[in-house]
Amino acid sequence: MEVGKALGISRMSARVAVECSVATGLLSKEANRSAVLLPVSSGDVLDIFALRALVEWRAISEALASGSDLSTAHRAAQQYEETIAGQQQSAIMKDLEFHQALVDSAGNRRLSAIFRLLRTATLAATMQSGIILNSERACAQHRRILELTGWGTGENAQDALVEHLDELSARIRSALPFVISR
Repeated sequence: MEVGKALGISRMSARVAVECSVATGLLSKEANRSAVLLPVSSGDVLDIFALRALVEWRAISEALASGSDLSTAHRAAQQYEETIAGQQQSAIMKDLEFHQALVDSAGNRRLSAIFRLLRTATLAATMQSGIILNSERACAQHRRILELTGWGTGENAQDALVEHLDELSARIRSALPFVISR
C-alpha cells in the first residue's frame, strides 16, 4: 500500500516525509527500494536526548524571558495525567505533546521545528526499546517543571527538565535489545 494513501496525505507530502526521515537517520532508503526503519542504538538515544535537553532548555529560557503563556503546556500535562494506564502508545504521545507544548511556548518556530524532528526520533527509540513509561513519575516531573517555571525560576526548571530527560534516556538505553554500532 502506498504511504500517502495509508496516511491520507498526498504522494508529494509522503515523499517529503520519507526524505526528512532519511535525512535525520530514522529511515534508510536505497534507489528503487522501500524505505526501512533503522534500529536505534544506545549512542543514538544519548544524542537524541542531549539535543532535546538543549532545545527544551533554551525554550524554557526564552518562554520565561518573554513572559510567555504556558497554559498549553499545563493542558498537555493534564491530558497526560488523564491518559489511562496500560495505553503505552497513548502515554508516550501525550508525554511528547507536553514537551512540544513546552517548546512551542517559547514562540520560536525554529526551536519548535527542531523539536518535532527530535520528537519523531524519541518516538522511534521509545517504541523500539519497548519500555513501559512510569506515568506517575513522569506526571510528577512534568508538574515540577511547570511549578518551577511558574515561580520564574528558570534555572531550577531547566535542571528538573534535564533530570527528567536523563532518566528517560537511561531507561530507553537499558531496554534496547542489543547494541548496534554504526
